[in-house]
Amino acid sequence: MYAEEEDILYYDFNPEPDTEYFLYVGELKTDCLNPFLRDALSRIFDKKFDFISILPDVMACYPHRNILVINPLSRELIKKNGCKVSCRLTNRYFNRRVSESRTVYTLIQELLKRQNRLFVHVFESVPEMTLNRNPGVILLGPDGEIAHLWNNKLHQLQVLQNTSVPVIDFRVCAGYTELLQVTDSLWDEWDRGIFISEPYSAAGMNSFIAFCAGDLEGRELFADSMYFASKYIPHISDPTVLGVVANGDDVFIAAVADQDIEGGNTFKGSVFPSALPPAIQKELKEVACNKMEHGVIVMEHLGQGLQAEPGSFVGRIAAVSRRRDFLEEDIQAGKELLRKSIKIRDDNES
Repeated sequence: MYAEEEDILYYDFNPEPDTEYFLYVGELKTDCLNPFLRDALSRIFDKKFDFISILPDVMACYPHRNILVINPLSRELIKKNGCKVSCRLTNRYFNRRVSESRTVYTLIQELLKRQNRLFVHVFESVPEMTLNRNPGVILLGPDGEIAHLWNNKLHQLQVLQNTSVPVIDFRVCAGYTELLQVTDSLWDEWDRGIFISEPYSAAGMNSFIAFCAGDLEGRELFADSMYFASKYIPHISDPTVLGVVANGDDVFIAAVADQDIEGGNTFKGSVFPSALPPAIQKELKEVACNKMEHGVIVMEHLGQGLQAEPGSFVGRIAAVSRRRDFLEEDIQAGKELLRKSIKIRDDNES
């Protein structure tokens, strides 16, 4: 229908009567979550829902109908080589192209003629996702600007370092040259390795572990980037609590799994069931499901009980704020909950 326009590589949408649709914008790898959202929306609103997936993935075939594929890099290579080529795009770039697409805009207007609202489900909230600026379009998830701010690891560490919340010992480095200078004085103290990361890193991307000064050679990520360096803590277990947080009172824990981490920081996937003892899995679930104030939850509580190095602690706070006005209050409540969980665990071990 729109295959010759802009960067559209594939379009297949056949609307059914008496069905409300939502958009999914993200990679195919998490498209499998959409049936769960579809069924939940159907129960909440007591009507039939379905979804349209807007993907960057170029495939020989797709797992279902109602798919739109946008990938400008693949389109150029297909024109050049005469065969299908799939190029992975950054999430921010992909969301910008989707938000700027005339085809997507036309689709949104067509859907809003059929229904009085349009939910948008995204793989990750980013500032470049602006479809919700259209009247009637509702983004399911946090505002992209807020998510971008709190996904910044440097921002997280700097906010928490002056509180009583345990945080890693770290150094901030303004550029690669300063990184070399700062780490040069740390090798004797941090003799088991130094974790180097950009502010935005995940699953091994934009980060690495160095065990000596020579490991930093040729590892410049970006010339003018900010870095943070922290003491690497070898550990055995990398448990993760998989679940859904609807609000402060509705937390569904699906499972505890073991993350497969290669090279100390590269995430390769998760293994279920977890090999951790049942008692520790039970503790993880209880921490995740603690009764919460202001919709705050603590996830991934890793300490001595999980076979980490003595004295180490890794914690992740996910603050589900009621709205922007309450963000600071909700984060403070998250800190307090984390302190309480540490005290309870320590009291139980003593």
